[in-house]
Amino acid sequence: MKKYAAMLMMVLMLSLASIAGAAIGTIHDLNSQMDGEFTQAGNWAYGWSSNLDDFGLLDYYIEGRAAPELVRLWAHSTEAGPHLWYVVAGGNFFGSNAGEHGFCPPNGTTSAQYTTFRWTAPAGVASAVDITGLARPATDVQVKEIFVAKNGTPLFQMVTWGTQVDFTGMSNISIAAGDWIDFAIHRYDDSSGNDWCGLQATITEVPEPMTIGLLTLGGLALLRRRR
Repeated sequence: MKKYAAMLMMVLMLSLASIAGAAIGTIHDLNSQMDGEFTQAGNWAYGWSSNLDDFGLLDYYIEGRAAPELVRLWAHSTEAGPHLWYVVAGGNFFGSNAGEHGFCPPNGTTSAQYTTFRWTAPAGVASAVDITGLARPATDVQVKEIFVAKNGTPLFQMVTWGTQVDFTGMSNISIAAGDWIDFAIHRYDDSSGNDWCGLQATITEVPEPMTIGLLTLGGLALLRRRR
C-alpha cells in the first residue's frame, strides 16, 4: 500500500512540475544569450537606426577602446556615435556590471538617432510575451530617452537624466513569429556627452491556456491509470 501511495505521489509531483514549467514559458534573456562576441546571435542583434521603424546591424568591433578580455565594444563603421557593449569581467563599465550589456545613443546631429538591441520572435513563439528589465544610467550629465518598442511602435518610453529606468510590468504583449521588440536609447537633445546606460532585458513567452490545461488533464489521466 505504501509503495502504491508513493508511486501516486511521484506521478502527481511530475505532473505539477510539468505544469509549473509550462506556466513560466520560454525565457529570452539578453545578457545570458548574447556575450558581445558577435553582432547577431540567435534571436538577438545589435543595431542602430534613424527611427524606430528601421534597423541596421552594428558592423565595427572596436579593439583597443576597452580591453577585449574585459569589455567587448561595438560601433558602426560610418555612423558617428552608436555604441553598445558587453562586460565580460571586472567592475562597473559606464553603468554595466560584469555579465551585462550597455549602450549609448548616436550623436544627436547624425542620421542615426537610436542605438538598439533587437529581439525577433522565433517560429512557434507563444501568442503573448511579458517584458521586464531596466536601464541604468552611468551618470546624470546628459538627458536621454529610453524606448521599448514593438514593430516600431513604442510600448514604453521615458526621459531620464540619471535615474534608473525600470520597464518591468509590460505583460501579455501580443506577439507573432517575425515580430520584433526593440530596446533603444535616444539622445534627447543635440548635445554630446555621457549618455551611457547599462541594460537588462528579458522577454518571457506566456504559455497558451490550452497547453496548461492539457498538462493538467495529462497528470490526472496518469493518476487514474495508476489507480
